Amino acid sequence: MSLDADPGHRRPRWVTVVVITAVVLVLLLVVLWAVGGSHGPARHMSSAGGSEALLLGAAAATAGA
Repeated sequence: MSLDADPGHRRPRWVTVVVITAVVLVLLLVVLWAVGGSHGPARHMSSAGGSEALLLGAAAATAGA
């Protein structure tokens, strides 16, 4: 009796590649979540009154119409 798996019952290579890729992506997402930081669209907005300037600009545009 051999403990080796029967080579006729191996899973296809594409299944192995998909599983490894999925595991790597999940690990990458976990690392990005753990590290944190200011990622995303809000990162590009000015922290000094960026949203206030947008609101004032919108109010001025509607007042002039």
